[in-house]
Amino acid sequence: MVYIHPKTRQRLVRQKHSGDIEFDAQGPISLTQEKIAIIGGWTDYTGSGGQIAQMSQPLPDELFGTNAWLEGARKKQLDELGNRKQTIRLRTKKIYVENP
Repeated sequence: MVYIHPKTRQRLVRQKHSGDIEFDAQGPISLTQEKIAIIGGWTDYTGSGGQIAQMSQPLPDELFGTNAWLEGARKKQLDELGNRKQTIRLRTKKIYVENP
């Protein structure tokens, strides 16, 4: 049986009554990454550590909608989704699907 996830359009092959499944999301960054607030130092599974951060509202990309933004210029302190790297980190989203 082929299962197609409605948001990411990923296709998975599984048995009809095999139970629930969980998989990593694949596709565009906006669909596959989830935002995690950084509070204090952190260590992820790769062993890289985060910096201690003070919580504040994320700043939008000030170049958004300008000619510079259309040509690829970005603010260096912002990630791909426009969040401040010092207070927000991204991680791959896990998708859980119950057995239909």
